[in-house]
Amino acid sequence: MRILKHIKTVSSEHHTQIQTFIVEYPRLIHSEMLTHRLFSRNTSSSRAIPTVKMDDIPDHIPQILYKNCKGMSGKELMNQQDTKQAIKLIEDLHKQAKKTVKYLSCLGVHKQHANRYLEPFKMIQTIITGTEWDNFYNLRISEHAQPEIREIAKLMKESKPKIVNSNVHLPFGIREDYNLKDNIIFNVALSARISYGLSLCINIDDANRIYNNLLNDKHMSPFEHVAFARNDKEFYANFKSWQSQRNIVESEKL
Repeated sequence: MRILKHIKTVSSEHHTQIQTFIVEYPRLIHSEMLTHRLFSRNTSSSRAIPTVKMDDIPDHIPQILYKNCKGMSGKELMNQQDTKQAIKLIEDLHKQAKKTVKYLSCLGVHKQHANRYLEPFKMIQTIITGTEWDNFYNLRISEHAQPEIREIAKLMKESKPKIVNSNVHLPFGIREDYNLKDNIIFNVALSARISYGLSLCINIDDANRIYNNLLNDKHMSPFEHVAFARNDKEFYANFKSWQSQRNIVESEKL
C-alpha cells in the first residue's frame, strides 16, 4: 500500500481547503472506501485492462491474519505456524485463479468477465478528492477497522501534501503552456485515465478527445476532481465551500 500523489489546495481568499490523493490499496477493501459518500473517486478497472496485462498489477496476499471470533473484527493474531499454513492456502487459491483466468481468456471470454476472478488478489489505484476527512480517519484508523483499510488510512493521514495556494483545485497541477480551460480539460482527462492505471502520457489533443467523450457519454465522475473555491460554507454536492467541475457543468444544463 502506498500514496502515489497528495495535493492540497488552499484558498487564502476564502480560508478553505480541498485535497486529492492517489493511493494504491487492495481491491478487497474497495467496497469499504465506497461507503464514504463525501469523497469523489475514480479507480483502475479490471474491465479496462487486457487480461494479458493483469500480471503487471501488483498482487496482494495478506501476511497478518487474525483468529476467527464473534464480530466483524479479529482480536487475536494467529500463531506463526497457522498463519504460514493459511497464507499457503491463499497463495494456492491465487495460482488456481490465474490458471482459470488464462483458460477463460484462451476461450475468448471478455476481460470484463475473466479478470474479475483475479480481483481479490490485486491492488488498485484510486484518485480520491474531498473536503471532509475527519469521519474517514475516525472510522478507519480504529482497532475495529479492517487491517488493510486501517493501514492506508494511516498513510493518508500522515502524508505530507504538496500545498498549492489557489482558488482552483487541479489535482495534476498546472501546465504553464496551457490556459485555464485547457488545464481543466487536461486534469479531467488524467482523472479518467486512472481506469487504466495511472498514466500521465497524454497531450492536449488526447485530453480534449477524452473530455468530450466523457461529456457526450455522461460519464461525469472524473469531472469531480477539479474544483473551484466558493465564498461560503455551503455544500456543493459532496464538497463544502468548493464546487466541482461536474457540479458546474450539470448546473448549467438545468
